[in-house]
Amino acid sequence: MEQPEGSAGRALVVVVDDRRARGVAEDHSGPLVTELLNEAGFVVDGVVVVSADEVEIRNALNTAVIGGVDLVVSVGGTGVSPRDVTPEATRAVLDRELKGIGEALRSSGLA
Repeated sequence: MEQPEGSAGRALVVVVDDRRARGVAEDHSGPLVTELLNEAGFVVDGVVVVSADEVEIRNALNTAVIGGVDLVVSVGGTGVSPRDVTPEATRAVLDRELKGIGEALRSSGLA
């Protein structure tokens, strides 16, 4: 698909959270990330909520790539518990990892 005229590109937000995927808890992060991406000029195709399962995460990421989005932002599943597998699932579908982005995002939250 083509990039919408005048936009920074198309984006998809993937929220990784067991409770939100089951509908037990309301998702607040997806709408917030969508708002921030819109402010940055992206057209957000949607928010996909998946459980903290490597296959579900990879499927969501692959669907985004097949759909032609320019940017995928994932939220959640990055802690230290056994179910926090977002980084590993993401690495499995990357062609190339851009080093430093994660560190920059983490450091921006320290201010």
